[in-house]
Amino acid sequence: MVKRFIAFCLLLLLSCTVVQAEPESRWKWYYSSDRVGMYFDTQTLHYDASKRAADVWTKNLNVNGEKIREVHKFLFLEEGAAANVQYVYYRNGYPSVHNVKKVYIQQVAPDSPNEALANGIANYLNVKPMYPGGETGGNGSGQRIHTACIWQLTVGNIILKKTGMQYGSRECI
Repeated sequence: MVKRFIAFCLLLLLSCTVVQAEPESRWKWYYSSDRVGMYFDTQTLHYDASKRAADVWTKNLNVNGEKIREVHKFLFLEEGAAANVQYVYYRNGYPSVHNVKKVYIQQVAPDSPNEALANGIANYLNVKPMYPGGETGGNGSGQRIHTACIWQLTVGNIILKKTGMQYGSRECI
C-alpha cells in the first residue's frame, strides 16, 4: 500500500512537471552572450504588416538554462525603434512583474540584441528586416548611415514622437 502511494505521488509529480514545461518549439533563439541566451515567443507574437510593428514577449536564460527575465516589447521595423512595456524578473524561480509606467521608444542600434530580435522575427515571418542589407545597412557603401531625425509612432490611441538617430538607409518622417 505504501509503495503504491509513493508511486502515485511520483507519477503525479512527474505529470505536473510535464504539464508546466514550456514547449521549446514556441521559443526561437535570437541572441546570445557569454552570460545569457535570448529567445522570442512565437505563440504570443503579433505582427501588424501595415505598420511593420511587432508585439512580442522575450525571455532571457542564464548559462544554467534558468529563466532570469521576460520582457514584453514592441518593435517598429520601419522606424528602427523598440519599446519595453513590461518586465518579469525571476528570483529563485519566482516571478516579479513590473509594468513600465512611462514607455520610452528607443532607436535600435545596429548589431544590438534588439536588432537581432527584429531580424529573428523578420526571418520567422518572412518579412523585410529592420535594416535591409545586413551589415552595411542596405546603402551599398559598406557603412551604415547615421543621421539625426524625428519620427512619430502610434501605439493604440497614443501618438509618440521622439528625436533620435537614424541608422541604415531609411528616410526620416
